[in-house]
Amino acid sequence: MSRRCSSIPRPAGIGLPSSTTGSRSTSESVPITTLCSARPDLAEQLEAEEERYARYMPVLRFILLDAAQRLFGAQRMCYLGSIDGWLELGQTGSVAELARVLIPTLGTEQFYELW
Repeated sequence: MSRRCSSIPRPAGIGLPSSTTGSRSTSESVPITTLCSARPDLAEQLEAEEERYARYMPVLRFILLDAAQRLFGAQRMCYLGSIDGWLELGQTGSVAELARVLIPTLGTEQFYELW
């Protein structure tokens, strides 16, 4: 994942030459190209830090229902206080079929409407 063309909030403690910072507030976005011109290794350092502290949680899984037919079911994680666990999505098929339908919904509101 490259951030070379995006803007990011200016992290505290990252020093820029005074001619670059001017009177910007610390919460104002600074183009990453400006940061990278001041510190060429910054983009790689930010990506390494993000990877180092990233936390991943499973949100979708496929369960083998019939080994002979290779039939799978799909479940998604639910975070409601009373349910907290895996919800059956009621869809069955091959992993390829389920993945083709379900994976594009990850990270969208549609994913939470599957159940």
